[in-house]
Amino acid sequence: MGQTKEYGVIGLVYNSGNWQLAFGISTGEAYNLPDPFVNNENGFIEITDLIDEFLHRHSLTWYRVLLLYSPPGSTQLFPILYKKYGPVIVVYPQRLNLHKQRLGKHYDNKSLMLVEAALTGLTTDLLLIETTNACTFRCLFCPQDTMSRKKERLPFETAKHVVEEYAATGLGGIAFHLMGEPTSNPYLPDLIHLVSQLGIEHTLTTNASTLTRNVSTALLKNGLHRTQISVQTTNKEQFYAYKRPAPKYTYEQVLENIKFFIQTKWQYAPDSEIEIHVMDNSLYQPRGVKSVINDKEAEKVVRFWNDFLTTAALEIDNKAILRQLKKSSKVTLARERWDNVNFKFEPTISLKFKMAGHWIQNFLKNDEIIIRARRGTCHQIIFGGYNQMAILANGDAIMCCFDYDGNTMIGNIYDDDLSEIDRRSNDIRNRLIDSNELPFEICKRCLGIRIKCFSMGVYRISSPQKEIDLQNIAVYGTTASSLTAANELSHIGIQQLSYIREDSMANEVGNNFSLPLSVVHKFQELEDDIEAIIFPAEWDITTKIIESLKHKYPNKIIAQIDVVALNNFDRPRILAAKGSPVRKVAKSQESKGISLTSQGRQSLWTKQCRRIMNMFRWHC
Repeated sequence: MGQTKEYGVIGLVYNSGNWQLAFGISTGEAYNLPDPFVNNENGFIEITDLIDEFLHRHSLTWYRVLLLYSPPGSTQLFPILYKKYGPVIVVYPQRLNLHKQRLGKHYDNKSLMLVEAALTGLTTDLLLIETTNACTFRCLFCPQDTMSRKKERLPFETAKHVVEEYAATGLGGIAFHLMGEPTSNPYLPDLIHLVSQLGIEHTLTTNASTLTRNVSTALLKNGLHRTQISVQTTNKEQFYAYKRPAPKYTYEQVLENIKFFIQTKWQYAPDSEIEIHVMDNSLYQPRGVKSVINDKEAEKVVRFWNDFLTTAALEIDNKAILRQLKKSSKVTLARERWDNVNFKFEPTISLKFKMAGHWIQNFLKNDEIIIRARRGTCHQIIFGGYNQMAILANGDAIMCCFDYDGNTMIGNIYDDDLSEIDRRSNDIRNRLIDSNELPFEICKRCLGIRIKCFSMGVYRISSPQKEIDLQNIAVYGTTASSLTAANELSHIGIQQLSYIREDSMANEVGNNFSLPLSVVHKFQELEDDIEAIIFPAEWDITTKIIESLKHKYPNKIIAQIDVVALNNFDRPRILAAKGSPVRKVAKSQESKGISLTSQGRQSLWTKQCRRIMNMFRWHC
């Protein structure tokens, strides 16, 4: 293992009505608490208080929470831990037994064994395995048709070797997805059987096109834990227009496959979980895709799937499920933040309205370009709660599940042990934490800021990627939204930032506005070395303003931040959106005749930023 940035490990084990708790630090020793904790509300409060004390005492901002699967205790504590500390790594007993053999000693306290297994094993908490990168659909919102990689399958023996090595040296879960349709691979049921026998928490993502009766039965009988069914569309018309299936895959057949899969799950695998994914396009419509764009449409989708499940249960006379099905259809889409909204029909089946993503700033419109990031913090690689890594169909190991062309490769499973690849990925994470240094060229695009251009000035974009490097930008306006835009630009490494004050603004604003890296220009007095004038995302731009800027500054880029296409894998940039909390509070204050100072705007931005970032263990 390479030198690791200090992080904490918390291990919890439910045993005979009580909880065992152990702690460890990557740069120190592990220890367990001698007294067990009762499995009730008071015990849960005591446990979380001790975890908080441990994290505070060691000033730990990065940590891993591990929970041994042992119902009913683990199922009761899990949602409490998840809500407070983010993703929790669930470890099954047979998996822990493999690590006991690796550690080579006896443990009276399993929570201590859990912590020591984490400290001495792989740092990867989520391993994605692409069993094939060939797909049965060519969805408009997916880069499958622009992917340059050769279409192929990962051989079963290779996948088996990866799974077995990961089971014995890591503690995290496995997800079968990246590009391609996993259920089209004939050995998938055998691979699911293997990961189940080894006690690895796992998830399968499928579009259900090849989820035939035989495949469904084999997967569920072999112990499939969780399935994400990527429906994405809401009706037959959308299915053919947006998903563009191969001719032999029909809308009716896909729905029939899903129904049989759910009925088989109820019969053979009642604890197996299903998430039905439908795309939420209320913020972003890649290539014009508009599956669901408002609450009314979302509630219509909920009613459709409720009726669908009711029909499925009636066909097999499952009265227990019929009693459990939720009758309400009330749902509110996230809108102002990159988030997913869940609707639970019964304890193991839910509908997720999944926010549309941009796949590394793909799907640019004609008037859009990317300001490349010079630095940044990647949510996918280190701040998503899981340290992730993916194995592609050709054996390449990459660091990002959105890297459809393998540009973040750090090794190949045919050439390197999984432990060596894990060490490399951990070194990259540590560099990101230390310096915000972006490790791959593709990261500079993904973490960049998408702008809508009104004028390119003297600048020309020759590459098809439509990217540009800028150093000196003036943000239009001196409002809370301008401050948000400047913070976003500063976050990606734009060092020379200034502001343009409209002549109609009060003189005191220009004189007293103290901002990070700030110089406040009058509209008519921009310096020659400023390359671009950028409007905040929610600014109501008039043709008159644009034309006057073009006339006065013909050599400069004039553009606006495109909030709906901003990167949802970096820190939450939706603060700049229409209706954002900062903008709402600022407008509320101004409507009451209260003028916010620059410090007040900064405080608003910081408080809101911290509130959202704390959800992901970020710091502003």
